[in-house]
Amino acid sequence: MYICKFGGLLLDDKKEYAKIFRLIKRKTKKDLVIIVVSAIGRDKPYSTNTLLNNSEYLFDKEKDAFISIGEQYSSLKLSNYLKQKGIKSRAVLLNELSLNIDKDFEIDITKYNAILNEHECLIVPGFLGKFEFDYIKTLGRGGSDLSAVLLAKYYEEKDVYLYKDTIGVYSSIDRCIINKETIRNLSYDQAITFFSYTGDVVQQKAIEVAKENKIRIHICNLDSKLETIISDEEHPWCIYGLVNIENKIYIFGKTDDYTLMVIKDFLKEFKNIKYKVRVGFTELSIDKDYIENIFLELHKRFIES
Repeated sequence: MYICKFGGLLLDDKKEYAKIFRLIKRKTKKDLVIIVVSAIGRDKPYSTNTLLNNSEYLFDKEKDAFISIGEQYSSLKLSNYLKQKGIKSRAVLLNELSLNIDKDFEIDITKYNAILNEHECLIVPGFLGKFEFDYIKTLGRGGSDLSAVLLAKYYEEKDVYLYKDTIGVYSSIDRCIINKETIRNLSYDQAITFFSYTGDVVQQKAIEVAKENKIRIHICNLDSKLETIISDEEHPWCIYGLVNIENKIYIFGKTDDYTLMVIKDFLKEFKNIKYKVRVGFTELSIDKDYIENIFLELHKRFIES
């Protein structure tokens, strides 16, 4: 079983559909495929943002039902495209959703297996589950990641592939860094810590479920073989990422005495730097007049080199 998820920005680009077809065609030669989809784009008519902006006066159950339109649209549009290209695909309809939020995110895979008996590719609208009386309930920002990881859990697969518009996870989110590196691997805990400062590349709940079930999360791109794998293996280098927020620099990686000594030695010519060692990262407080230059030099020294 090959379980993957496509982000909304990929599904907003006609060129990406051809790449998705080639990938799925290749995978269906060996495996059954389950695709999880997000809502298309960020500000398109059926994007989550647009739907939220037009649901101001709806009560919670109405709002969740309204927002679910985005993922329904994505799944049916992709299924239509793949059928046109000759792949026996089938989109899961809302009444067929098997993710039960009331029962600790349980999925009854027998419903999906019945569909897969007659099709080679199943397309599941992500971000959505059911709760009391079969009402639709959304899973929060990044909830499609959780949908994909939960499917891997219940199908007892050890790998799930999240296709996004980035080449894995970058070493920094700051625009001043030109030569960003793709972080090749992170532990579950490292990913949760790093994303709490960079923004959720993968939803935290999805990472927690993956950790509990030892599922490897592959953050992929359709144009590159480079990827970031989130698993129980820690990043091998002492430093893997840097973030600059206001007058602080956050250095992610090992926080042992040796690593801190190397950082201090590299910055010894600069005065009045305050160091705080946290769990999984070191926090530097620096004069705002020097912070950007120091940040660039730290990235060159510890990431680019």
